[in-house]
Amino acid sequence: MSSSRVDPPYDVIVAGGGISGLACAAAIRRFAPAARVLCLEASGRTGGTVRTVRRGGFVMEGGPSGFLDKTGAALSLAGSLGLSDEVVASDPSKSSRWVRSRGRLRRFPSSAGTFLASDLVSLGGRARMLLEPLLGVVQEEETVAAFASRRLGNEAAELLVDPIVTGMYAGDPSELSLQATLPHLAAAEAQGRSLLFAFLQSSGKLRPLWSFRQGCQQLTDSLQRNLGDAVVCNAPVRNVRRSASGFQVEVGGTREETIQCRAFVSAAPAWAARSYLAELEPEIAWRLSQVPYSPVAVVALGFGVQHVPHSLAGFGYLVPGREGSPVLGVMWSSSIYPRFRAPEGSCSIRVLLGGTRNPLVVQEPESALVGLATEELRSMLGIDAQPVACQVTRHPRGLPQYLLGHQDRVAEVERSLAGHPGLFVGGNGLRGPGMDALVRDATLQGAAVVDFLKARHVAWPESRLAPHHQKQVP
Repeated sequence: MSSSRVDPPYDVIVAGGGISGLACAAAIRRFAPAARVLCLEASGRTGGTVRTVRRGGFVMEGGPSGFLDKTGAALSLAGSLGLSDEVVASDPSKSSRWVRSRGRLRRFPSSAGTFLASDLVSLGGRARMLLEPLLGVVQEEETVAAFASRRLGNEAAELLVDPIVTGMYAGDPSELSLQATLPHLAAAEAQGRSLLFAFLQSSGKLRPLWSFRQGCQQLTDSLQRNLGDAVVCNAPVRNVRRSASGFQVEVGGTREETIQCRAFVSAAPAWAARSYLAELEPEIAWRLSQVPYSPVAVVALGFGVQHVPHSLAGFGYLVPGREGSPVLGVMWSSSIYPRFRAPEGSCSIRVLLGGTRNPLVVQEPESALVGLATEELRSMLGIDAQPVACQVTRHPRGLPQYLLGHQDRVAEVERSLAGHPGLFVGGNGLRGPGMDALVRDATLQGAAVVDFLKARHVAWPESRLAPHHQKQVP
C-alpha cells in the first residue's frame, strides 16, 4: 500500500456507491458545493441493487421496480437532477393485486366490497378478522406473523400479511420485527385504531408506484453523472482509523492507498460496513453483523402479447409461504408502467425467486432459474411460448432482514456514533430498505455531515454554501 495521502485531505469520504451513498454525496454537494467529497464503490458499477437492462426494446429491472412516495425524498431528488419529466407513475386502472393460493390466482381485497366477495380467505377466516376491533393492545415487540395472527387470525396472517411482507423483504414474517418493518401497524394498534376498519375504509385507494421512463437506474446513473469524478468504482474500503485530521481510510482495488478525510460516511450494506468499521468501533460492527440479508433472483421475461392468454390486469401476484414455492411473486411490469417497459405488441413480466425460505435457489444455474420462472408462468398464466427477451439478475445478499431487536440495534449504533464525531452510518441495514426511505436517510446524513464540518470551522466561500440547508431536507 502506498504512503498516506494527507494533502489535500478530503472533507468527506462516502463508502458505498449504491443509492444511499450517491444520494448522500449529492446532498453534501447540494448543501455545500465547495465541499471536497469522494464516493468509493467496491464493485465495478454504481447503483447497488438498482439495475436496469434494455433488451430488444424491453426495459427490464433487475432490482427494485419502483418506489412508494412516502416522504417525498426520492421525487425531490429526481427534481433536483432535472428528472421530473422522466418520472412515471403506475397505471391507476391496473391497481389490482392477486395472491396465488390453492392452485389459482385470487384477488387481494382492497376495499369493503372486494373483502366481502374475495375467496382468498374463507368465510370463517373473514369472520375471525371481524373480531379484530375487540382485541386488546400488546405493548412488547413481536414478529409480523405473531401480530397478524393475534389481530386477524392465522388464515388472514398466512394469506394476506405473509405475501405482502414476503414481497417487500423476501423474508419470513415469523422472524421479522413488526415495529421495524411495519411500524405504521404497530402505531395504529398503540393508538387504539382498528386495522381492519382502516383497511376497509380505504375504498381500494392504493398508493401509486413511481419509477422512471428508462427504469430505476436512470436515477442512480444521473446521480453518478452529477457527481462526476467524485465517484470511483473498483475501490473497496478496507479499513477506517482515526487520524489527527479525522480519519484514515484504507482503499483497495484499483485505488490502493490510504486517504485522509475530515468526516466518513458509511453508506454500504451492513455486511460490508461491519468489516471496515471493526477496528474503529467494534460495537457498531457487531450490531451491523446482526442484520442478515435475504438472497433474491430476478428473472425478467418479454413475450409477444399473442402468446399470453392472461389479461395481466393488475400489478401481478404474490406467493405466500404456505404454498411451499421458490417463487416470491410475479410482477406484470408492462401493466404497471404501460408504454415504458415493453415495445408495442409485447409485454414484460418479472419473476422473483428465493428469499430466506429458499436461499439456495439463487445459486442455481441461469438456465434453471429461467426454467423455474417459465414453468410458473405456464402453470399460472397459461404462457406456453418461449420468451423473446430474458434477463437474470442475482442478488446473493439482496434485502436486509430487520429481525426482533432491530430498533434496539439501531439505537445502540446511534449511541456509539455519539462517541465518534465525524463518523456517520447509513445504508439499507438500519432505517429502511426502500428507495424513498434510503434517499431520505441519505439526505439527512448529508445535512448532518455539513453541520459537522461547519462546526469544525471548515472554510468554504459563503457564496457557495446553500442557505438553511437543513430546511431543504424532505
